[in-house]
Amino acid sequence: MSVSFDPAVFEAEVALRQILTEKLPSVAQDALEAGWDGPAVTRMAILNPNDRSEIDQALSPMLAELGLQHLDLKTAAIRLAERRAVRILGSGEDPIPHLGYFYRLMYEAGYPEELYELGYLEDEIFCSSEEPDVLRGWCREALENLLNPEIREKQRVEREAAVEEAHRQAERRLEAAEARRQAEKDWPYVWHSPERHRLLKERLRERFDQWPPLIVLLLGCCTLLGWSTGHWFVGLLLLLGVPPIVLLLSYWRLNRELRYERRAALLRLGYPEEKI
Repeated sequence: MSVSFDPAVFEAEVALRQILTEKLPSVAQDALEAGWDGPAVTRMAILNPNDRSEIDQALSPMLAELGLQHLDLKTAAIRLAERRAVRILGSGEDPIPHLGYFYRLMYEAGYPEELYELGYLEDEIFCSSEEPDVLRGWCREALENLLNPEIREKQRVEREAAVEEAHRQAERRLEAAEARRQAEKDWPYVWHSPERHRLLKERLRERFDQWPPLIVLLLGCCTLLGWSTGHWFVGLLLLLGVPPIVLLLSYWRLNRELRYERRAALLRLGYPEEKI
């Protein structure tokens, strides 16, 4: 039989509407040359390409006579992709020019997972700066993966795991954002709220950022005091005692500032002053 007509390929191309209506009679003629000479095929072969309605009516009997059926889009696309992959790997062709064909199959079939790797590979190659031989190696590996069900299943499981992990991370981010919103909602109504503690820590940190020059100045003063009096213990005691006192005073002052801010905020919100 001639290789110009392959019933399995014809069945898949019809499902994906890749054959124009006016081209179906010439396909039927190829089928006749290949030995498929039934009455339905013969009727299709003799139709005028412009008789679209008659061609549409003759298509189903022709498929039935050839033992073909109306495939779903996914099955048809995977079949054509596998046929093209076998041809490319067997002939040693450059696979890069064929990537657009695989993307079109994926698009026409509604993006089945089995065609993701090959379908999106064209975009990856377009954005890549690798050498052409490396890119061809990527393509051949993707073609081999398409033809290996075990690898396809493994990739499917990995994709599902990645999607689930992304969903979990998104949920954790949403929970954290909701907790933050709740904390902000509690302040200033609740004094011991997470938002109040966060504000206190941030302001203490801002104060600490101003400490290094003061510490250097204190160290110099303590050194000068110890040298001038001849009692280094006095300078050391001053150096160890001043920072804790300053820290306590800073903490007390910041708490007081937050109390004033809380009171002012509640008054602006119309909260009863006797309940503040």
